[in-house]
Amino acid sequence: MAEDEVQLSPPESLLQLIDNLALFHRRHEEYYSQAPLGQAGGLHERSRMLKALADHWSSVEARKHASAVPFAGAEDLNVPGLVAESGVLFMEGEGEPA
Repeated sequence: MAEDEVQLSPPESLLQLIDNLALFHRRHEEYYSQAPLGQAGGLHERSRMLKALADHWSSVEARKHASAVPFAGAEDLNVPGLVAESGVLFMEGEGEPA
């Protein structure tokens, strides 16, 4: 009877393989159950930033330019406090500011 019991139990290497597979499957499911929530939070944060910019830009009025350069003396397009919170900074031109 002892021989039958030995034959019925799976080999140790198969048990380790099953345990490893179950562990990594669990970690995989934990990540994919939490990742969408994190992505939704990031999307919500960016949408609030864009809404703040749109609200700020909707109240800005165009003025006559005293200079031939249309951007000389232009008002800041950034919402106060938004740069520190989100890191978004709108600038004209491609160089660093003076």
